[in-house]
Amino acid sequence: MLNRERLERMGRKRLAGEDQGRFCGGQGLTRPRAPAKAAAALLTLFAAGAQLRAQAPAPAPVDPLQAKAEQLWLTRDLTPGAARKALDAYEAWCSAAPGGPSCTGQCRAAYWLGLMMDEAGQPASAVQRVFDGGTKACRAAQQKDPKNAGAYFWEAVNRAKSAEISGIVSSAGQLPDLKRLVDKTDALEPGYFHGGTDRYRGAVITRTPTFLVRMKGQSNEEGERYFQKSLKFGPGFVGTRRFWAELKIKMDDTAGARELLLQALAMPDGEDPDLRVWNTHEKALTRKVLAGLGR
Repeated sequence: MLNRERLERMGRKRLAGEDQGRFCGGQGLTRPRAPAKAAAALLTLFAAGAQLRAQAPAPAPVDPLQAKAEQLWLTRDLTPGAARKALDAYEAWCSAAPGGPSCTGQCRAAYWLGLMMDEAGQPASAVQRVFDGGTKACRAAQQKDPKNAGAYFWEAVNRAKSAEISGIVSSAGQLPDLKRLVDKTDALEPGYFHGGTDRYRGAVITRTPTFLVRMKGQSNEEGERYFQKSLKFGPGFVGTRRFWAELKIKMDDTAGARELLLQALAMPDGEDPDLRVWNTHEKALTRKVLAGLGR
């Protein structure tokens, strides 16, 4: 089928009365078409062009609930109020279109709100309810789309934060399930969320007493390798260097920790609007860790 540009170009030529390749008496002069025939040919060509335009798929309409949720998410600041507005918008979208990206957005926003509430000093019980709500939303997303990597990743981190509030015994008891979720994420989308799965594995080693790490046949050095791998997937995510610095502190390598923290603070926030907010938050945490090292 002729495309629209070609059809219209041919129409303009025929309107001018030119018929390429037809000569009069071998003199090299083009023979003009009769005006009526030229006009009829032009109308036919323009009609065909209009048909091509009509066959082009119309852009999919944007769900207003989705647009509102994503706008609030991308413009959020580091306050519980802004985080709550974004989560409420995602909950409205998920309720109208349960599962899939709507509920994945909800459980991601719940994780963010939990972080903001915790850092603002709000009651642990209220913070834990938010993380548990994020876990529930992720499970709804998994049922809708079992191949949605984000649904498993955000369930893992929401459950991990909820377990931290409950205490070390609860955290330890959750590890097998959390490992399953992280491994599932990797199987579906390696390097999801700026190398989030390997960053998670490194953080688990950081926050687990060294003797327990050794009992599991792992080491602090293995945690460093996880952070290195995470950086390969997401070199622009500030938090990876902060987590790695915390492992260096655990290993009594203050100089190495300081170097990583300074590198993190020197990183650009990034052009992606979502990454910028995460990096702004991570830099605030990085400054606190650096201040704790003293001079």
